[in-house]
Amino acid sequence: MGLEIMNKIIVANESLAINNTEALLEINSDILNLHCTGNNTILIKEMGNLTLNIILEDDSILNLYCLNYQKNDNHQVTIKQKNNTVINYHEIIINKTNCNLTIKNELMGSNNKSVLFLRVLSLAQEININVLAEAEKNTHDNLIVEDIKGITDGGKIVVEPHLEIWTHDILANHLVTISNVAPTDIFYLMAKGLSFKSAKTLLLKGFLLNALDDYKNILIGGEDNE
Repeated sequence: MGLEIMNKIIVANESLAINNTEALLEINSDILNLHCTGNNTILIKEMGNLTLNIILEDDSILNLYCLNYQKNDNHQVTIKQKNNTVINYHEIIINKTNCNLTIKNELMGSNNKSVLFLRVLSLAQEININVLAEAEKNTHDNLIVEDIKGITDGGKIVVEPHLEIWTHDILANHLVTISNVAPTDIFYLMAKGLSFKSAKTLLLKGFLLNALDDYKNILIGGEDNE
């Protein structure tokens, strides 16, 4: 697909309603209540210290792609799903300073799918990630997948998962992997002629950018940031 151009919505207020929307959001507020109907794809380039409240109305879909690059972020995300909804939440965090991310996913109804896909690179200091998933009583046919992978390259990553499940009719998976850049992978690429720096940069880019699918050029501004 390789999209290069996308509609931009400048958000100055605390509430935004979207319906069958594909856009890059430029958010000029510390709080955003995002109400979703229809099928939507939204990109956010920097979350900063944003408090983002996502409300998925019945029969709605949201594909959300976020890139947070070397900023002192302390953002919070709350996702509320009613009935027959899907959210695919993709976020990349690359930080040299302390960073805190809290995601709370509330499954209020039935037949919902929630996929949280996070890729994290800590270059210095500490990145703290708190993920809470709640499924209410008398709900059914819900699916929660939390897929969090991190690489530490001079920093530290701490993940605290919490699942509060009040129903038996649900499938909930929480997957966390945190590691360093594999020396064997760097050695292999250096054997092909790459320098140490180029080999490590290539591995980190491959690890991170696959989370952004076809929208990576928009979110990184068309540049090869190292």
